[in-house]
Amino acid sequence: MFRQLWPARKWLVILSFLLFNVFMTDAALENRVRIVFGEVYDTREEVALYLFNYGELPRNFLTKAESNAAFISYYVAMDRGLNIGGDTFRYEGEIIKRTDTTTLGECDLYTDRDALIEANVRGTERLVYTVGVSHREVFYTDDHYATFSRVTRWGIQGKSNAVWILLGLCDAVMAVYFVRHARREDFSTIAIDEPTKNLLESALTVLAFPAVAAIDVAQWIASMCRRSRLFAPRSTH
Repeated sequence: MFRQLWPARKWLVILSFLLFNVFMTDAALENRVRIVFGEVYDTREEVALYLFNYGELPRNFLTKAESNAAFISYYVAMDRGLNIGGDTFRYEGEIIKRTDTTTLGECDLYTDRDALIEANVRGTERLVYTVGVSHREVFYTDDHYATFSRVTRWGIQGKSNAVWILLGLCDAVMAVYFVRHARREDFSTIAIDEPTKNLLESALTVLAFPAVAAIDVAQWIASMCRRSRLFAPRSTH
């Protein structure tokens, strides 16, 4: 009875494995922070990643001087969906403990833009970032420069990276599982009828899935690289 049910169990394992891969891949991509050169971004993760990738702020950021020249006040610019940023940050206070780079820029973040505009304040959230160096650093403060925390690429993509790692580990375990069960079968004594042949082909497909997924990830990374500063048109401002 067990041997009769075993093929059904194999199919159940294969189906569960495929569904798990689809679900985890979707979760990883859903939590991935993506940016494109020249687009508008204003969240902490997106702006920080833009700084890491391109070494400048998105186009929706204006310096204080640019804002004063174009609008009556900062708050009009904020109301138009723009952010204040790009001015030089004074190298002092706690930031001295965080970086040796003395040339820093700063920009505003507006988590609740409407509330800040209504109160006529720019809020206390800022990003401070290194300027003119190849090793880019970004720091976040939510108390107007009193304290800072370092922002990293890994932290920005933390959820997505964790899902990819979990998916890779599970794929490796499942690959070992199928290989071990394939070795236990004495195929020399089995008549390869059509159902058995289909089952073997399905098993091979499942074993090949991690490789296919790896190729997809590599292609996705390549597409991201093509959008990076190395391949993207340079800014004219």
